[in-house]
Amino acid sequence: MTARHVEANGVRIALDSVGRGPLLILIHGGEAGRGMYANLAPLLADAFMVASYDQRDTGDTLANPTRYMMEDLGADLAALIQALGHSRAHVFGTSFGSLIAQEAALAFPNAIDRLILSAPLREPRNDLNPAAISLAAAAAQGDASAASRFAALMFAPGATVARPDLLDTLSAINAPRTLEQSARRREAARACSTTTRLQRIAAPTLVMCGGGDQIISPDVAYAIARAAPNADFTMLAGLGHALTLEAPRRVAAAIRTFLQSK
Repeated sequence: MTARHVEANGVRIALDSVGRGPLLILIHGGEAGRGMYANLAPLLADAFMVASYDQRDTGDTLANPTRYMMEDLGADLAALIQALGHSRAHVFGTSFGSLIAQEAALAFPNAIDRLILSAPLREPRNDLNPAAISLAAAAAQGDASAASRFAALMFAPGATVARPDLLDTLSAINAPRTLEQSARRREAARACSTTTRLQRIAAPTLVMCGGGDQIISPDVAYAIARAAPNADFTMLAGLGHALTLEAPRRVAAAIRTFLQSK
């Protein structure tokens, strides 16, 4: 996997890429960085050029420390596609990243080929489990107990008991951020709502969720699939919110089937 920086939309974006073929961009979740796809990307590299990148206030990406909106993060994505020498790309966004993917699909429809929304949400104020929000906020302040409980919620019920290694995997992909960086990202998410705009998404879309998601109810994913005019829905039984970490091979198979279908 090749790590590099690309200038796009006034941001110096850090990304990893692997494989050859049509461009597929993976957009990480709210607490993670591009490393969350280290196990998923190679599973698709035989058919796609798979790129995962750090968003603003994340990892190795450099941007001015100013307030931004989710629309700005969508513009970053569209500019990144162009900076990589492509006019269009397939896009996979999970959780927080699904909002970025939606904003890009709405504002830059010609830049998005096929769209995959994983563990998605429309408006964080209403779609997120309130207990998870509280635990995440406490964890950001250094509360170790809250961080442990929040980590368990990222997976299907009981998953971390059966597979304690999942907690190590999650810890490894979480991107360290300052309190100011975390606050800017939370503010951008809180101000976002795509609920009344989903019917304008033109790209063929796959909405994917884990049947045991404890952060965002699968009902939200189903509602998004019903609202988007050209969307399919798939629920992966036995998986939670961080389904790409729990079962990368199952997720990769679903992605491949959708992107290679006619």
